[in-house]
Amino acid sequence: MSSFCLPNPPDPLRPDVPKILDFLQRGLEIGLKPSTLKVQVSALSSIFDQDLAGHRWIKRFMTSANRINPGKQVIVPPWDLNIVLQGLTGPPFEPLSTCSPQNLAYKTVFLVAITSARRVGEFQALSIREPYLLVREDSIILRLDPSFLPKVVSEFHRSQEIVLPTFCNNPANSEERKCNTVDVRRILLHYLDQSRALRVDHNLFVHSSGQNKGKKVAKSTIATWIKKAITEAYFAQNKLPPVGIKAHSTRSTSVSWAERAGQRDNLHMPSWKVPRNRINAVTVTADKGRSCGTEDQLSGRRSRTPGPDILKNEGKALHGLSVLGIKNEDLIKYLQLQVHPGEENYALDIHNSAINWANDIETDYKYSKWPSSLQELLRPVFPGAIRPIRRNFFNLVLFLDPAQDYAADYVKLAELFYQHNVPLRVGFVFVVSSGEAVEDAGAALWCAFNYMADESDASHAFTSLISGKKYITPETKL
Repeated sequence: MSSFCLPNPPDPLRPDVPKILDFLQRGLEIGLKPSTLKVQVSALSSIFDQDLAGHRWIKRFMTSANRINPGKQVIVPPWDLNIVLQGLTGPPFEPLSTCSPQNLAYKTVFLVAITSARRVGEFQALSIREPYLLVREDSIILRLDPSFLPKVVSEFHRSQEIVLPTFCNNPANSEERKCNTVDVRRILLHYLDQSRALRVDHNLFVHSSGQNKGKKVAKSTIATWIKKAITEAYFAQNKLPPVGIKAHSTRSTSVSWAERAGQRDNLHMPSWKVPRNRINAVTVTADKGRSCGTEDQLSGRRSRTPGPDILKNEGKALHGLSVLGIKNEDLIKYLQLQVHPGEENYALDIHNSAINWANDIETDYKYSKWPSSLQELLRPVFPGAIRPIRRNFFNLVLFLDPAQDYAADYVKLAELFYQHNVPLRVGFVFVVSSGEAVEDAGAALWCAFNYMADESDASHAFTSLISGKKYITPETKL
Protein backbone atom coordinates (compact mmCIF):
# COMPACT_ATOMS: atom_id res chain seq x y z
CA MET A 1 0.00 0.00 0.00
CA SER A 2 2.86 2.40 0.81
CA SER A 3 4.62 1.72 -2.50
CA PHE A 4 1.31 2.08 -4.36
CA CYS A 5 0.73 5.52 -2.87
CA LEU A 6 4.23 6.85 -3.62
CA PRO A 7 5.40 9.57 -3.68
CA ASN A 8 2.74 10.44 -1.09
CA PRO A 9 2.59 7.58 1.45
CA PRO A 10 -0.72 7.16 3.36
CA ASP A 11 -1.26 8.91 6.65
CA PRO A 12 -1.66 6.20 9.34
CA LEU A 13 -3.99 8.48 11.29
CA ARG A 14 -6.26 9.51 8.40
CA PRO A 15 -6.96 6.73 5.87
CA ASP A 16 -7.81 7.88 2.37
CA VAL A 17 -10.71 5.65 1.30
CA PRO A 18 -10.49 6.57 -2.44
CA LYS A 19 -6.80 5.59 -2.47
CA ILE A 20 -7.64 2.33 -0.69
CA LEU A 21 -10.28 1.62 -3.33
CA ASP A 22 -7.75 2.31 -6.09
CA PHE A 23 -5.34 -0.06 -4.37
CA LEU A 24 -7.98 -2.81 -4.18
CA GLN A 25 -9.00 -2.20 -7.81
CA ARG A 26 -5.39 -2.60 -8.87
CA GLY A 27 -5.23 -5.93 -7.05
CA LEU A 28 -8.42 -7.09 -8.73
CA GLU A 29 -7.03 -6.17 -12.16
CA ILE A 30 -3.83 -8.17 -11.67
CA GLY A 31 -5.86 -11.25 -10.77
CA LEU A 32 -6.11 -11.26 -6.97
CA LYS A 33 -9.10 -13.16 -5.64
CA PRO A 34 -11.75 -11.49 -3.44
CA SER A 35 -10.56 -13.55 -0.48
CA THR A 36 -7.07 -12.04 -0.87
CA LEU A 37 -8.52 -8.54 -1.12
CA LYS A 38 -10.51 -9.23 2.04
CA VAL A 39 -7.29 -10.08 3.87
CA GLN A 40 -5.74 -6.85 2.63
CA VAL A 41 -8.70 -4.85 3.92
CA SER A 42 -8.33 -6.52 7.31
CA ALA A 43 -4.62 -5.69 7.39
CA LEU A 44 -5.29 -2.06 6.49
CA SER A 45 -8.00 -1.89 9.16
CA SER A 46 -5.43 -3.02 11.72
CA ILE A 47 -2.90 -0.41 10.53
CA PHE A 48 -5.35 2.48 10.50
CA ASP A 49 -7.19 1.20 13.60
CA GLN A 50 -10.55 1.58 11.84
CA ASP A 51 -13.22 -0.78 10.59
CA LEU A 52 -12.60 -0.33 6.89
CA ALA A 53 -14.54 -3.47 6.02
CA GLY A 54 -17.67 -1.80 7.37
CA HIS A 55 -17.23 1.33 5.26
CA ARG A 56 -20.10 1.54 2.77
CA TRP A 57 -17.87 2.19 -0.26
CA ILE A 58 -15.46 -0.64 0.54
CA LYS A 59 -18.37 -2.94 1.34
CA ARG A 60 -19.90 -2.20 -2.08
CA PHE A 61 -16.55 -2.78 -3.77
CA MET A 62 -16.12 -6.20 -2.10
CA THR A 63 -19.68 -7.18 -3.06
CA SER A 64 -18.98 -6.29 -6.68
CA ALA A 65 -15.64 -8.13 -6.61
CA ASN A 66 -17.36 -11.30 -5.39
CA ARG A 67 -19.89 -11.04 -8.21
CA ILE A 68 -17.20 -10.49 -10.86
CA ASN A 69 -15.03 -13.35 -9.59
CA PRO A 70 -17.20 -15.70 -7.51
CA GLY A 71 -14.62 -18.47 -7.63
CA LYS A 72 -15.10 -22.18 -8.07
CA GLN A 73 -16.38 -24.29 -5.24
CA VAL A 74 -15.09 -27.86 -5.41
CA ILE A 75 -17.37 -30.06 -3.32
CA VAL A 76 -15.86 -33.47 -4.16
CA PRO A 77 -12.05 -33.93 -4.22
CA PRO A 78 -10.83 -34.88 -7.72
CA TRP A 79 -8.80 -37.89 -6.55
CA ASP A 80 -10.01 -41.34 -5.50
CA LEU A 81 -8.86 -42.71 -2.15
CA ASN A 82 -9.28 -46.28 -3.36
CA ILE A 83 -6.88 -45.71 -6.26
CA VAL A 84 -4.34 -43.98 -4.03
CA LEU A 85 -4.35 -46.75 -1.42
CA GLN A 86 -4.00 -49.39 -4.13
CA GLY A 87 -0.99 -47.50 -5.47
CA LEU A 88 0.65 -47.32 -2.05
CA THR A 89 0.65 -51.13 -1.76
CA GLY A 90 3.18 -51.67 -4.55
CA PRO A 91 6.29 -50.14 -6.12
CA PRO A 92 7.76 -47.61 -5.64
CA PHE A 93 6.33 -47.57 -2.09
CA GLU A 94 6.60 -51.30 -1.34
CA PRO A 95 8.52 -53.24 -0.25
CA LEU A 96 9.94 -50.84 2.28
CA SER A 97 13.44 -52.23 1.85
CA THR A 98 13.57 -50.79 -1.68
CA CYS A 99 11.53 -47.65 -1.00
CA SER A 100 13.50 -44.41 -1.35
CA PRO A 101 13.58 -42.02 1.62
CA GLN A 102 11.57 -39.45 -0.32
CA ASN A 103 8.81 -41.89 -1.30
CA LEU A 104 8.76 -43.18 2.27
CA ALA A 105 8.18 -39.62 3.49
CA TYR A 106 5.37 -39.17 0.94
CA LYS A 107 3.63 -42.35 2.04
CA THR A 108 4.06 -41.66 5.76
CA VAL A 109 2.68 -38.13 5.61
CA PHE A 110 -0.29 -39.20 3.49
CA LEU A 111 -1.27 -42.10 5.77
CA VAL A 112 -0.99 -39.90 8.86
CA ALA A 113 -3.12 -37.25 7.16
CA ILE A 114 -5.84 -39.61 5.93
CA THR A 115 -5.99 -41.47 9.25
CA SER A 116 -6.06 -38.46 11.55
CA ALA A 117 -8.02 -35.98 9.38
CA ARG A 118 -5.89 -33.14 10.77
CA ARG A 119 -4.76 -29.90 9.18
CA VAL A 120 -1.38 -29.76 7.47
CA GLY A 121 -0.18 -27.09 9.88
CA GLU A 122 -0.62 -29.45 12.82
CA PHE A 123 1.74 -32.04 11.30
CA GLN A 124 4.52 -29.47 11.48
CA ALA A 125 3.99 -29.26 15.26
CA LEU A 126 4.44 -33.00 15.87
CA SER A 127 7.55 -34.08 17.77
CA ILE A 128 9.41 -37.35 18.37
CA ARG A 129 10.24 -36.48 21.96
CA GLU A 130 8.40 -37.93 24.92
CA PRO A 131 5.65 -37.45 25.92
CA TYR A 132 4.65 -36.15 22.48
CA LEU A 133 5.26 -39.54 20.84
CA LEU A 134 4.09 -42.76 22.48
CA VAL A 135 4.48 -46.10 20.73
CA ARG A 136 2.13 -48.87 21.83
CA GLU A 137 1.55 -52.38 20.55
CA ASP A 138 -1.75 -51.47 18.92
CA SER A 139 -1.26 -47.80 18.10
CA ILE A 140 0.94 -44.71 18.06
CA ILE A 141 -0.16 -41.63 20.00
CA LEU A 142 1.00 -38.19 18.87
CA ARG A 143 0.58 -34.91 20.72
CA LEU A 144 1.03 -31.37 19.50
CA ASP A 145 3.90 -29.27 20.77
CA PRO A 146 2.58 -27.00 23.58
CA SER A 147 4.00 -23.91 21.85
CA PHE A 148 1.88 -24.56 18.74
CA LEU A 149 -1.42 -22.70 18.41
CA PRO A 150 -4.00 -24.54 16.26
CA LYS A 151 -6.74 -22.80 14.34
CA VAL A 152 -9.20 -23.42 17.16
CA VAL A 153 -7.26 -22.17 20.20
CA SER A 154 -8.66 -23.83 23.29
CA GLU A 155 -7.29 -26.07 26.02
CA PHE A 156 -9.28 -28.99 24.66
CA HIS A 157 -8.08 -28.64 21.07
CA ARG A 158 -4.47 -28.00 22.04
CA SER A 159 -4.30 -31.11 24.25
CA GLN A 160 -6.20 -33.44 21.90
CA GLU A 161 -4.23 -36.56 20.96
CA ILE A 162 -3.73 -38.01 17.49
CA VAL A 163 -4.25 -41.78 17.73
CA LEU A 164 -2.92 -43.84 14.83
CA PRO A 165 -4.14 -47.44 15.27
CA THR A 166 -2.44 -50.45 13.78
CA PHE A 167 -4.02 -52.29 10.89
CA CYS A 168 -3.62 -56.00 10.10
CA ASN A 169 -0.41 -56.17 12.12
CA ASN A 170 -0.51 -59.99 12.11
CA PRO A 171 -1.45 -60.87 8.52
CA ALA A 172 -2.50 -64.46 7.94
CA ASN A 173 -3.03 -64.47 4.17
CA SER A 174 -2.15 -62.55 1.03
CA GLU A 175 -5.06 -60.13 1.35
CA GLU A 176 -4.17 -59.22 4.91
CA ARG A 177 -0.51 -58.85 3.94
CA LYS A 178 -1.61 -56.40 1.26
CA CYS A 179 -3.68 -54.50 3.80
CA ASN A 180 -0.70 -54.42 6.15
CA THR A 181 1.28 -52.42 3.58
CA VAL A 182 -0.83 -49.37 4.50
CA ASP A 183 -0.61 -49.91 8.26
CA VAL A 184 0.17 -46.37 9.43
CA ARG A 185 1.87 -47.63 12.60
CA ARG A 186 4.21 -49.89 10.60
CA ILE A 187 5.05 -47.16 8.08
CA LEU A 188 5.63 -44.49 10.73
CA LEU A 189 7.96 -46.71 12.77
CA HIS A 190 9.98 -47.51 9.64
CA TYR A 191 10.15 -43.80 8.80
CA LEU A 192 11.43 -42.99 12.30
CA ASP A 193 14.06 -45.72 12.02
CA GLN A 194 15.27 -44.57 8.59
CA SER A 195 15.45 -40.88 9.57
CA ARG A 196 17.10 -41.39 12.97
CA ALA A 197 20.67 -40.99 11.73
CA LEU A 198 20.09 -37.76 9.81
CA ARG A 199 17.85 -35.92 12.29
CA VAL A 200 18.86 -32.48 13.50
CA ASP A 201 15.52 -31.26 14.82
CA HIS A 202 13.03 -33.08 17.03
CA ASN A 203 10.13 -32.56 14.63
CA LEU A 204 8.42 -35.69 13.34
CA PHE A 205 8.86 -34.86 9.65
CA VAL A 206 12.30 -33.72 8.46
CA HIS A 207 14.07 -33.26 5.15
CA SER A 208 15.86 -36.37 3.88
CA SER A 209 18.27 -34.58 1.53
CA GLY A 210 19.50 -31.16 0.42
CA GLN A 211 20.94 -28.29 2.39
CA ASN A 212 18.19 -28.64 5.03
CA LYS A 213 18.83 -32.34 5.55
CA GLY A 214 17.59 -33.47 8.97
CA LYS A 215 15.81 -30.20 9.68
CA LYS A 216 12.07 -29.73 10.09
CA VAL A 217 9.98 -29.27 7.00
CA ALA A 218 7.72 -26.29 6.37
CA LYS A 219 3.96 -26.53 6.20
CA SER A 220 4.05 -25.96 2.44
CA THR A 221 6.51 -28.84 2.06
CA ILE A 222 4.22 -31.21 3.96
CA ALA A 223 1.35 -30.18 1.70
CA THR A 224 3.55 -30.88 -1.34
CA TRP A 225 4.43 -34.33 0.04
CA ILE A 226 0.75 -35.22 0.38
CA LYS A 227 0.05 -34.14 -3.19
CA LYS A 228 3.14 -36.04 -4.36
CA ALA A 229 1.93 -39.22 -2.65
CA ILE A 230 -1.41 -38.98 -4.47
CA THR A 231 0.26 -38.24 -7.80
CA GLU A 232 2.85 -41.04 -7.53
CA ALA A 233 0.15 -43.53 -6.50
CA TYR A 234 -1.72 -42.75 -9.71
CA PHE A 235 1.46 -43.05 -11.82
CA ALA A 236 2.24 -46.41 -10.15
CA GLN A 237 -0.97 -47.79 -11.67
CA ASN A 238 -0.37 -46.19 -15.10
CA LYS A 239 -3.11 -43.64 -14.53
CA LEU A 240 -3.00 -39.91 -15.02
CA PRO A 241 -3.52 -38.02 -11.73
CA PRO A 242 -6.32 -35.46 -11.69
CA VAL A 243 -5.58 -31.75 -11.74
CA GLY A 244 -6.27 -29.42 -8.86
CA ILE A 245 -5.22 -31.75 -6.01
CA LYS A 246 -5.26 -30.02 -2.64
CA ALA A 247 -3.54 -31.36 0.47
CA HIS A 248 -6.41 -30.07 2.57
CA SER A 249 -8.78 -32.41 0.72
CA THR A 250 -7.52 -35.33 2.80
CA ARG A 251 -9.66 -34.04 5.66
CA SER A 252 -12.94 -34.15 3.75
CA THR A 253 -12.02 -37.46 2.13
CA SER A 254 -11.16 -38.96 5.50
CA VAL A 255 -14.47 -37.94 7.04
CA SER A 256 -16.47 -39.06 4.00
CA TRP A 257 -14.96 -42.55 4.01
CA ALA A 258 -15.34 -42.80 7.78
CA GLU A 259 -19.01 -41.91 7.46
CA ARG A 260 -19.45 -44.51 4.74
CA ALA A 261 -17.73 -47.19 6.81
CA GLY A 262 -19.72 -46.38 9.94
CA GLN A 263 -16.70 -45.02 11.82
CA ARG A 264 -17.76 -41.39 12.27
CA ASP A 265 -18.21 -41.92 16.01
CA ASN A 266 -14.54 -42.98 16.27
CA LEU A 267 -12.91 -39.96 14.63
CA HIS A 268 -10.97 -37.36 16.67
CA MET A 269 -10.79 -34.16 14.66
CA PRO A 270 -9.84 -31.46 17.14
CA SER A 271 -9.39 -28.86 14.41
CA TRP A 272 -13.13 -28.65 14.11
CA LYS A 273 -15.13 -26.65 16.58
CA VAL A 274 -16.93 -29.78 17.70
CA PRO A 275 -14.54 -32.68 18.20
CA ARG A 276 -15.26 -35.74 16.18
CA ASN A 277 -13.18 -38.92 16.03
CA ARG A 278 -10.50 -40.91 14.26
CA ILE A 279 -10.45 -43.47 11.48
CA ASN A 280 -9.72 -46.90 12.90
CA ALA A 281 -8.29 -48.40 9.74
CA VAL A 282 -7.60 -47.80 6.08
CA THR A 283 -8.70 -50.62 3.77
CA VAL A 284 -7.19 -51.42 0.42
CA THR A 285 -9.10 -54.39 -0.97
CA ALA A 286 -12.23 -52.67 -2.24
CA ASP A 287 -12.98 -55.39 -4.74
CA LYS A 288 -13.28 -58.12 -2.12
CA GLY A 289 -14.35 -55.99 0.81
CA ARG A 290 -12.31 -57.56 3.59
CA SER A 291 -10.84 -55.49 6.41
CA CYS A 292 -9.09 -57.75 8.90
CA GLY A 293 -11.82 -57.66 11.52
CA THR A 294 -12.28 -53.87 11.36
CA GLU A 295 -14.78 -51.62 9.62
CA ASP A 296 -14.53 -52.02 5.83
CA GLN A 297 -13.80 -48.49 4.77
CA LEU A 298 -13.95 -48.91 1.03
CA SER A 299 -17.10 -51.00 0.70
CA GLY A 300 -19.00 -49.37 3.54
CA ARG A 301 -19.84 -52.76 5.07
CA ARG A 302 -19.06 -54.16 8.48
CA SER A 303 -17.14 -57.44 8.47
CA ARG A 304 -15.84 -58.41 11.86
CA THR A 305 -14.21 -61.61 13.00
CA PRO A 306 -16.65 -63.32 15.39
CA GLY A 307 -15.58 -63.01 18.99
CA PRO A 308 -16.04 -65.58 21.77
CA ASP A 309 -19.14 -63.84 23.11
CA ILE A 310 -20.84 -63.95 19.71
CA LEU A 311 -20.04 -67.65 19.28
CA LYS A 312 -21.27 -68.39 22.78
CA ASN A 313 -24.59 -66.64 22.16
CA GLU A 314 -24.98 -68.40 18.81
CA GLY A 315 -24.38 -71.73 20.53
CA LYS A 316 -27.06 -71.02 23.11
CA ALA A 317 -29.51 -70.05 20.38
CA LEU A 318 -28.77 -73.23 18.43
CA HIS A 319 -29.26 -75.40 21.50
CA GLY A 320 -32.53 -73.70 22.42
CA LEU A 321 -33.96 -74.05 18.93
CA SER A 322 -32.93 -77.70 18.69
CA VAL A 323 -34.66 -78.44 22.00
CA LEU A 324 -37.86 -76.99 20.51
CA GLY A 325 -37.56 -79.42 17.61
CA ILE A 326 -36.37 -76.95 14.98
CA LYS A 327 -33.85 -78.65 12.72
CA ASN A 328 -31.71 -78.19 9.59
CA GLU A 329 -32.95 -75.54 7.12
CA ASP A 330 -35.57 -74.13 9.50
CA LEU A 331 -32.85 -73.66 12.09
CA ILE A 332 -30.82 -71.51 9.68
CA LYS A 333 -33.88 -69.39 8.85
CA TYR A 334 -34.52 -68.68 12.53
CA LEU A 335 -30.89 -67.69 13.11
CA GLN A 336 -31.03 -65.21 10.22
CA LEU A 337 -33.94 -63.31 11.74
CA GLN A 338 -32.99 -59.80 12.85
CA VAL A 339 -34.34 -59.89 16.38
CA HIS A 340 -33.48 -57.12 18.80
CA PRO A 341 -34.48 -57.04 22.45
CA GLY A 342 -37.16 -54.52 23.19
CA GLU A 343 -36.13 -51.36 24.97
CA GLU A 344 -38.25 -49.77 27.63
CA ASN A 345 -38.68 -46.27 26.29
CA TYR A 346 -41.42 -44.05 27.61
CA ALA A 347 -42.96 -40.88 26.24
CA LEU A 348 -44.51 -38.31 28.54
CA ASP A 349 -47.49 -36.24 27.41
CA ILE A 350 -46.69 -32.76 28.71
CA HIS A 351 -50.27 -31.67 28.05
CA ASN A 352 -51.63 -34.13 30.61
CA SER A 353 -53.64 -32.49 33.39
CA ALA A 354 -51.84 -34.57 36.03
CA ILE A 355 -48.78 -32.31 35.67
CA ASN A 356 -48.78 -29.24 37.91
CA TRP A 357 -46.59 -26.65 36.20
CA ALA A 358 -44.70 -24.35 38.56
CA ASN A 359 -43.79 -21.79 35.89
CA ASP A 360 -44.55 -20.88 32.31
CA ILE A 361 -41.72 -19.55 30.15
CA GLU A 362 -44.10 -18.00 27.65
CA THR A 363 -46.36 -16.04 30.02
CA ASP A 364 -44.50 -15.41 33.31
CA TYR A 365 -43.25 -11.86 33.81
CA LYS A 366 -39.75 -12.89 34.91
CA TYR A 367 -39.08 -14.21 31.38
CA SER A 368 -40.72 -11.30 29.54
CA LYS A 369 -37.40 -9.77 28.40
CA TRP A 370 -36.29 -12.95 26.66
CA PRO A 371 -36.61 -13.14 22.86
CA SER A 372 -39.38 -15.36 21.52
CA SER A 373 -38.23 -15.75 17.91
CA LEU A 374 -37.36 -19.22 16.67
CA GLN A 375 -34.33 -17.69 14.99
CA GLU A 376 -32.68 -17.73 18.41
CA LEU A 377 -32.22 -21.48 18.00
CA LEU A 378 -29.59 -20.73 15.34
CA ARG A 379 -27.45 -18.60 17.62
CA PRO A 380 -24.29 -20.25 19.01
CA VAL A 381 -24.20 -21.01 22.73
CA PHE A 382 -21.75 -22.64 25.10
CA PRO A 383 -21.78 -26.46 24.93
CA GLY A 384 -24.48 -27.84 27.21
CA ALA A 385 -26.24 -24.50 27.65
CA ILE A 386 -29.97 -23.99 27.01
CA ARG A 387 -30.92 -21.01 24.88
CA PRO A 388 -33.00 -18.42 26.80
CA ILE A 389 -36.01 -18.34 24.47
CA ARG A 390 -39.49 -17.41 25.66
CA ARG A 391 -40.93 -20.71 24.53
CA ASN A 392 -41.82 -23.87 26.44
CA PHE A 393 -39.34 -25.95 24.48
CA PHE A 394 -37.65 -27.62 27.44
CA ASN A 395 -39.62 -29.26 30.22
CA LEU A 396 -38.69 -31.00 33.46
CA VAL A 397 -41.35 -33.17 35.11
CA LEU A 398 -40.62 -34.52 38.61
CA PHE A 399 -42.62 -37.36 40.15
CA LEU A 400 -42.81 -36.64 43.88
CA ASP A 401 -43.75 -39.05 46.62
CA PRO A 402 -43.59 -37.02 49.85
CA ALA A 403 -43.17 -40.20 51.88
CA GLN A 404 -39.80 -40.92 50.21
CA ASP A 405 -36.44 -39.45 51.21
CA TYR A 406 -35.53 -38.40 47.68
CA ALA A 407 -38.54 -36.07 47.41
CA ALA A 408 -36.71 -33.22 49.15
CA ASP A 409 -33.73 -33.62 46.79
CA TYR A 410 -36.00 -33.33 43.78
CA VAL A 411 -37.55 -30.16 45.14
CA LYS A 412 -34.08 -28.71 45.75
CA LEU A 413 -33.16 -29.50 42.15
CA ALA A 414 -36.27 -27.73 40.87
CA GLU A 415 -35.50 -24.78 43.13
CA LEU A 416 -31.99 -24.53 41.66
CA PHE A 417 -33.35 -24.31 38.12
CA TYR A 418 -36.11 -21.88 39.06
CA GLN A 419 -34.00 -19.45 41.10
CA HIS A 420 -31.23 -19.25 38.46
CA ASN A 421 -33.68 -18.50 35.64
CA VAL A 422 -32.80 -21.62 33.67
CA PRO A 423 -35.08 -21.68 30.55
CA LEU A 424 -36.82 -24.79 31.79
CA ARG A 425 -40.50 -25.28 32.56
CA VAL A 426 -40.76 -27.24 35.81
CA GLY A 427 -43.70 -29.48 36.57
CA PHE A 428 -44.68 -31.87 39.35
CA VAL A 429 -46.67 -35.07 39.41
CA PHE A 430 -47.59 -36.01 42.97
CA VAL A 431 -47.60 -39.75 43.50
CA VAL A 432 -50.92 -40.82 44.99
CA SER A 433 -51.47 -44.29 46.41
CA SER A 434 -54.64 -46.30 45.96
CA GLY A 435 -55.47 -46.10 49.67
CA GLU A 436 -57.59 -43.59 51.55
CA ALA A 437 -56.84 -40.07 50.34
CA VAL A 438 -56.97 -38.71 53.88
CA GLU A 439 -53.95 -40.83 54.81
CA ASP A 440 -52.04 -40.28 51.58
CA ALA A 441 -49.18 -37.72 51.70
CA GLY A 442 -49.15 -37.30 47.93
CA ALA A 443 -52.86 -36.51 47.81
CA ALA A 444 -52.47 -34.04 50.67
CA LEU A 445 -49.59 -32.24 48.96
CA TRP A 446 -51.47 -32.22 45.66
CA CYS A 447 -54.51 -30.64 47.31
CA ALA A 448 -52.33 -28.05 49.07
CA PHE A 449 -50.55 -27.15 45.84
CA ASN A 450 -53.84 -26.78 43.93
CA TYR A 451 -55.33 -24.66 46.70
CA MET A 452 -52.40 -22.22 46.70
CA ALA A 453 -52.38 -22.12 42.89
CA ASP A 454 -56.11 -21.28 42.82
CA GLU A 455 -55.80 -18.62 45.51
CA SER A 456 -52.72 -17.01 43.97
CA ASP A 457 -50.80 -18.59 41.06
CA ALA A 458 -48.58 -21.56 40.30
CA SER A 459 -45.38 -19.62 40.97
CA HIS A 460 -46.58 -18.75 44.48
CA ALA A 461 -47.55 -22.35 45.06
CA PHE A 462 -44.13 -23.51 43.92
CA THR A 463 -42.40 -20.98 46.19
CA SER A 464 -44.43 -22.26 49.13
CA LEU A 465 -43.50 -25.80 48.22
CA ILE A 466 -39.82 -24.84 48.20
CA SER A 467 -40.05 -23.19 51.62
CA GLY A 468 -41.66 -26.32 53.01
CA LYS A 469 -39.48 -28.89 51.31
CA LYS A 470 -38.85 -30.57 54.66
CA TYR A 471 -42.57 -30.90 55.26
CA ILE A 472 -42.66 -34.68 55.65
CA THR A 473 -40.36 -37.41 56.85
CA PRO A 474 -40.86 -41.12 56.37
CA GLU A 475 -42.24 -41.39 59.92
CA THR A 476 -44.84 -38.68 59.43
CA LYS A 477 -48.46 -39.79 59.15
CA LEU A 478 -51.15 -37.47 57.91
